[in-house]
Amino acid sequence: MQGISRQALFTAWKSAPADAPVLCATRRLADDLVRDYARQRHGEGATAWRAPDCRHWRAWLTDRYAEHVLAEARAGRTAPRLLSDAEARTLWRAVVEDATRNRPLLQTPGMSRLAAEAWQSAHDYHITLPLRLADDEDASAFDAWTRTFRDRLHALGAVTGAELPALLADSVRAGTLAVPGRLVIAALDRTTPAQQALLDTLAEAGSRLERLTPDEPVTPAITHQPCRDPGAELDVTARAIREHALRAPNARIGVVVPDLGGRLDALRRRFDAVLCPWLRPEDDPARRPYAVSQGDALAVQPVVATALAWLDWACSPGGVAIEDACRCLRSPYWLGAEHPAWLAGAEHTLRDRGFERVTPATAARALEYAEAPVALSAPLRGLVPDREQAPPSVWSQRFAALLDALRWPGALDSAEFQAQRAWNEALGDFARTDAVSGRITARAALSRLRDQLNDQPFQPQGGDTRIQVMGLLEAAGQHFDTLHVLGMDETAWPPGARPVALIPETVQRAAGVPQASADGQLARARAITGELLQSAPEIVLSWATTIDEQPVRLSPLLPAPAAPAEPAASAHPPAWQAQCPATEDWQDARAQPPPPSTALRGGERRLGEHAECPFRALAHHALAADAPAEPEPAPDARERGVLAHEIMAAIWRRLGDSGALDKLDAAAQRDLVGECVDACLDERRQRAPHRFSDGVVAVESSRMQRHANALLDADRARAPFHVEWLEGADIDSDARQRDHELTVHGVPLRVRPDRVDVVPGFGRIVIDYKTGRAASAVGNALSSPQLAVYAELVADCVGVAYAVLRAGDTGYAGLIDNDSVDALPTLTPVEKLRRPAADVLDDKDWPAVRRLWDAQLAATAAGLRAGDARVAPLAGVCRRCDLQPLCRIHARDRLATADDGDAA
Repeated sequence: MQGISRQALFTAWKSAPADAPVLCATRRLADDLVRDYARQRHGEGATAWRAPDCRHWRAWLTDRYAEHVLAEARAGRTAPRLLSDAEARTLWRAVVEDATRNRPLLQTPGMSRLAAEAWQSAHDYHITLPLRLADDEDASAFDAWTRTFRDRLHALGAVTGAELPALLADSVRAGTLAVPGRLVIAALDRTTPAQQALLDTLAEAGSRLERLTPDEPVTPAITHQPCRDPGAELDVTARAIREHALRAPNARIGVVVPDLGGRLDALRRRFDAVLCPWLRPEDDPARRPYAVSQGDALAVQPVVATALAWLDWACSPGGVAIEDACRCLRSPYWLGAEHPAWLAGAEHTLRDRGFERVTPATAARALEYAEAPVALSAPLRGLVPDREQAPPSVWSQRFAALLDALRWPGALDSAEFQAQRAWNEALGDFARTDAVSGRITARAALSRLRDQLNDQPFQPQGGDTRIQVMGLLEAAGQHFDTLHVLGMDETAWPPGARPVALIPETVQRAAGVPQASADGQLARARAITGELLQSAPEIVLSWATTIDEQPVRLSPLLPAPAAPAEPAASAHPPAWQAQCPATEDWQDARAQPPPPSTALRGGERRLGEHAECPFRALAHHALAADAPAEPEPAPDARERGVLAHEIMAAIWRRLGDSGALDKLDAAAQRDLVGECVDACLDERRQRAPHRFSDGVVAVESSRMQRHANALLDADRARAPFHVEWLEGADIDSDARQRDHELTVHGVPLRVRPDRVDVVPGFGRIVIDYKTGRAASAVGNALSSPQLAVYAELVADCVGVAYAVLRAGDTGYAGLIDNDSVDALPTLTPVEKLRRPAADVLDDKDWPAVRRLWDAQLAATAAGLRAGDARVAPLAGVCRRCDLQPLCRIHARDRLATADDGDAA
């Protein structure tokens, strides 16, 4: 085959582009040839020129088959229809699903993908199908699938892309397809038998085949760069590329990574940190100064992943997990992105009410509860699951209409726009699969569309990027000023045998499939290595000397270094960061004080949290910086506590005083408690049926009846009393609850005591219900100030008590005046307090307790009025706090420890 240089090819294109068609091994090479030609013409001053005929192999086959179809039509014959890739994948999936219906596979899409690959390999290497190997279970299954696949192709009057080389060769031999007078072959040095047979047929029919060759032979200067580990290899390469690009801005720099798919994420992180540290997550990826040939699947591109998530939500009658629903709502690709406050309110409502699964209608109600406009909630109400069956073309239209109603995708950058365009093309391809799909459900349609998008790689196109990152196959025929070849260690190059699934290895080796044997892989690796070493005048070979803590060496297929070199290590931080000015440590421990004329948000709870940690109180109550509630299938501790309050309030509204309780016998008491518990649970169930199922109601009813009866039994042993307040409201009033205004040392509060009992002859006792452990009322810090604050509110208070409703601890616990012990005997008189609680009092009487509380409240109130926001937690507080990402106390502690170590 005669050779032609790149420059000679460009000259031929300049005179007559149609007379020098080029057939390239890869799309990347075809694009680069056209781009280099355009650059040369532009440099010559040309403003317009005829586009050359330069195609990669699959596009060239498709174009030639279109010519064959026209030729057949002119002769009065109908050629088979060429299935698109999407149609072929769908047909293989249908074949595999039907064949395994009685024994379903775990991964039907994966197996159908393997079947399609085996079909392609069989045609590429002239392997006769069916295989007819009865003793091989996989081969027998593939034979059965192949027969069904061929029958369906015949019924459709269609062919697949794998069959085109043989079909076109027959057309050329029959004289139906016209052959080009000249065809330039670029980087097709390792042809499959099917490719070579077609090229030989063209040559026999009169085509002059020419091979594209370098303009001049290259004798590269090779540099060896050992690195300590794969991460260091990426760092060292990125720094070398940056220095070279700064020295020679117009240089073409290539980076070849054999396992590019497996290292893509790590490569992007390291290259971004060195080559474009200014790139923010929200920036257009096309702004990167380097281009990667292998992109992620189209399905994982953010704008496409969002579309799939919305469609999945619309196709799920029972809704989706709350995390998935909130991810949709928070997406920037719909009309709600313009209203983050309403979306945050809706999410808070959904989490606060404990929804584990959310339907679009439920989300719409949450938005309406957050007072969002109807225009925001109406599209969600339109996401109604469609249960009928329809062909893919109908589902494509409905999917597009659903997304349009959401105003998807909104404003886009360049990469997102390209992803949206690819999505539209993929949706069109999916719509053309009616003939091979039939009528399917919405869920099945979405599943097949998702599989199609997962099989479709996507890489956004940028400008004329001179730094190219590619895999081994994409590097074929490329030429650079400098080439970096990574990962060429002895464990990776040459690669081991990787035979195609479903076809026996012996059959593949006999057919000459190179990846089916170690010898074939070795020969292929040697050929690729030779091509790489002719790709640039300067080549850097790098490898990790340690992988998984095991030493490795450079591949023996590559030129060995003249002398051993010290492995390079990662640079942390990168060199550009070392030139930045030192960071400044700045403490911000003062916040805007709460307004003195408005009740303190958070009330007495904020006082307690401020005593535990000033920053925690500020973040929770002033900044609303609460961690999102994690939904549970049953009531959580907070909701069980609210339920206990409601039940005990309902019971005492019926009783009123201890006299009414004493008149009840045990059975009547149990009936009363049962009625109140059931009424409160029914009310809760109406508000949150998703959390109060029959099983949950039965468990909660039994638990609360047991605790409430135990607490009433404790009330029977008390001195006579009557209840004055329930939930802050007078028991004789119609109100179920009431807030009281109280100013504590200049801080206005709005408080609501759970219950206040009047014990004639003694005074009032403040009661706070607890379903958890009761905290000590006296200590060095007033971390639970409710009882202390309520004691300030209630006149003639002689004691404070926790009414504990907890398995094994139900009863009353608290403090009482020494002279009022008989009012509630289970409370501890002040004079009998033990250490360390007794040590913080200046005397052993009730006034001493009130003086201590007053001093502690005064100190807490002074901190609040001063805007104290220090990160100063009491011991143990951090273990139950959700604010570490904000306060960064652990980072501060590590720095302090490091400083102490340096000082030592």
